[in-house]
Amino acid sequence: AILLLDQGGHSTRGILYDLNGNLLCQASATVETYSPSPRYHEMDLAQIILSFSQVFLNIQQQAEQLGITRIIKAGLVVQRSSFLACRRDTLAPISPVISWMDSRNHAWLAAHHARFAAIQGITGLYPNAHYALSKIQWLLAHDAAIQQHAAHNNVLFVPLAAFLAHTLCTSSNISVDGVIAS
Repeated sequence: AILLLDQGGHSTRGILYDLNGNLLCQASATVETYSPSPRYHEMDLAQIILSFSQVFLNIQQQAEQLGITRIIKAGLVVQRSSFLACRRDTLAPISPVISWMDSRNHAWLAAHHARFAAIQGITGLYPNAHYALSKIQWLLAHDAAIQQHAAHNNVLFVPLAAFLAHTLCTSSNISVDGVIAS
């Protein structure tokens, strides 16, 4: 079977397909996006990890009932602009997951409008407050824990997709593909 995992702002979902693309079973677990103010959107990483455990257990139980004993491939879908700050030395999280919906630093980004064409020319992307750049800048300017770790070159800003792949696959390092890195 093939497992597709989708982590979104309201839930984590798993869908199991056979090799012909036929739906075999599915499961979901609710996650919350917290909005402490209108432009701030954050998620609890522990809740996201727990939701994956719940989905895996549910899919496993359904697969066993169907006589499925092996998943040969899996795919992970995550909003690419969601990220978190981690300690460089241990990869332990030091921020909540900052959702792709977050635009807390939109005013800072707008102040750099004159550079947008140059940035787009280099990156291929038109600057937008939903991308990570302005949110990372906000964290560096306003979060004392992140400032302290940054002062000691001990902070990484990691896309949620990369962190989840690292965690779910129990990898020793974090890898980021080109699409997510953009």
